[in-house]
Amino acid sequence: MSYYADKKKAFLLIDEMLREGRSHEEIELKLATRFGFSKKILEQRIEMYKRVNGANK
Repeated sequence: MSYYADKKKAFLLIDEMLREGRSHEEIELKLATRFGFSKKILEQRIEMYKRVNGANK
């Protein structure tokens, strides 16, 4: 699987875990074990999630 396909799956997983109210540490651990992604990707996605959900309120 390509890097970009993995990144898309990771983003979907992050979104799901944020909706469930999971902590950033839990999400980071899940990403590291499943995809080997860094904390930077998690932080980018969380910021995007906050911007999108902040605009919808």
